[in-house]
Amino acid sequence: MPQFTDRSEFPGLEGGVYANTPACGLISKTLVEWRREQDQVFLKGGAQVFMKQQAILSETRKSLRRYLGVQNERALALVPNFSWGFNASWKDSLRSKRFCVWRGNTLLYCGRFKSVVIR
Repeated sequence: MPQFTDRSEFPGLEGGVYANTPACGLISKTLVEWRREQDQVFLKGGAQVFMKQQAILSETRKSLRRYLGVQNERALALVPNFSWGFNASWKDSLRSKRFCVWRGNTLLYCGRFKSVVIR
């Protein structure tokens, strides 16, 4: 993932501080260009592209379930960011759930929520 130090890469910062990162993230010019490319691929490939993406997600879920020893197909959720996953778990009986935190291909933590401390 590229590291950005130039604020001009993020038009959302031109007017001040962007504080909504947990909800949708800060959008860079590079990301917008990548999205345009992906939209063109989808435009040309249509449903075939969507079906390929769904197959990749399905295989990813299966691999993670095997790796983590999860039997129930519905017990593992792929979420776009930590905040969404945390909020979904919190709303759905946080203390009975396990969660894993990944950075790239590295598993940083996997376990149950023990307590939540807000400072």
